[in-house]
Amino acid sequence: MPIGENIKRLRESHSLTQAQFGTIAGVSDKAVSTWESGTREPRMGVIEKISQYFGIAKSDLLFGSDEFIEKTADPKVDGLSPLEARLMELVRQLTDDQKKMLLAQIELLLSKQG
Repeated sequence: MPIGENIKRLRESHSLTQAQFGTIAGVSDKAVSTWESGTREPRMGVIEKISQYFGIAKSDLLFGSDEFIEKTADPKVDGLSPLEARLMELVRQLTDDQKKMLLAQIELLLSKQG
């Protein structure tokens, strides 16, 4: 998982705005926005500061991990595995037409199993 997605997941799991997260990291909300969009990546000193503040490993912030995903999982999808929770998060971002196409693909995939 790209670092921008990890940052966004961490920020949202703590119900922080980009401005609030930027204050923690010592940067502007615009910088946080560029990280989350994948336009830019934070410097290592900022990664260190964020990791220390939230008590997580730098590698979790950089690369994600099952434990990181579990810690930052959306509480609305409790009871799901980290992978299932991530799938749900991604599906929520799709348009209705995209969801219909995905549903058709999943049904096709499952029909081939039988």
